[in-house]
Amino acid sequence: MNSLDSLPMTITCPTCLKKVTNTVGWFRKANQSCPHGCGTTFKTDGQFRRGVAEADRELDNLKRQMGNIRINIQL
Repeated sequence: MNSLDSLPMTITCPTCLKKVTNTVGWFRKANQSCPHGCGTTFKTDGQFRRGVAEADRELDNLKRQMGNIRINIQL
C-alpha cells in the first residue's frame, strides 16, 4: 500500500453530478463504479495513477530528508 492510498478524496461524478468520497487507493483501483448507481465507471489509469505515484515518490523523498535533519535545542 502506498502512503497516499488511505487519504480521503472527493470527486464529483461526471454523470450523476453527485459527490463521491473514498480513499485515493479506492480511486486508484481499476474500473471502480459510481456508488450512486448511475453506471459510471471511474477510469483512473494514466495521468491520475502517474500523478499519485509521483506524489508518493516525493513524499518518500521528503521523509528521508526529514529523517536526516538533526535538531539541536539548547535551553
